[in-house]
Amino acid sequence: MASLVDLNDVKDQLSIERNTGDFDDLLGRYLAAAKSKVIAHVRRDLDAEFSDGWPDHADQAVRMLVAHWFDVRETASTGGAVSEVPFGFLSLLENLRDLS
Repeated sequence: MASLVDLNDVKDQLSIERNTGDFDDLLGRYLAAAKSKVIAHVRRDLDAEFSDGWPDHADQAVRMLVAHWFDVRETASTGGAVSEVPFGFLSLLENLRDLS
């Protein structure tokens, strides 16, 4: 089983009404990309290792990354600092990362 984060979880994170179709396609793409980013960062097959679902902190990293990408849709900013990943993303995944 993969990450248990779904579109409704992401909408809750962003305070978007669940029963609306607003942003579903965009959020779905961000969700798939965020899950791939987590797997690439930890360099492990989380789906195979955690058959009952990913650890909570990995799922939270997915939610945070989707919310960040939703809020900051450009790669550059004219009004302040922009980071590739939100504060806390890397620390949430630190103990899952394969460093071998």
